[in-house]
Amino acid sequence: MSIECFAHRFPEVARNEAHVMATPKPVCGVPVGAYFLREYYCDDLHCDCRRVILRISPTEKSDPDTISASITYGWERVSYYKKWTRNPDPAAWRDMASAQLDPLLEQSEHAEGLLKMFKAVLDRDRTLIALFRRHYKMVRDSLKTGATPIRTFSDSLAEFLQSRAKGLD
Repeated sequence: MSIECFAHRFPEVARNEAHVMATPKPVCGVPVGAYFLREYYCDDLHCDCRRVILRISPTEKSDPDTISASITYGWERVSYYKKWTRNPDPAAWRDMASAQLDPLLEQSEHAEGLLKMFKAVLDRDRTLIALFRRHYKMVRDSLKTGATPIRTFSDSLAEFLQSRAKGLD
């Protein structure tokens, strides 16, 4: 499975629909600040994992591409992942149907706290799940038409946030 940054395929949509988690005081060991959620989706047409990988970055860091947490999230019911994976392990299905830290991707000392914050956001804001579903479908539809990404992976978070700030003025 390979993944692709949603903002590279749909930069305008990503700019307008970007999500930031903010904490005005330390929560779950996470320092005060704003944390940008960058979405990645599977770009394999033969895969229908219905999951998003979120790379969470602090917006105020001097290095804008710093990753504080990498979270995988599957929005379907456990029964979907049982059928999709054909894995006999019920724990694997439950993990896929929830938010988890990705063990293969970069994590910081604040990753566990950011995961707790993300789960709390999901509990409060069900529209975020609908947004992930819609973005996943957009990527899948775009892949079916053979469209190629507009941006490259060298695009930085700082450039992206700066362009979003200009759009909000």
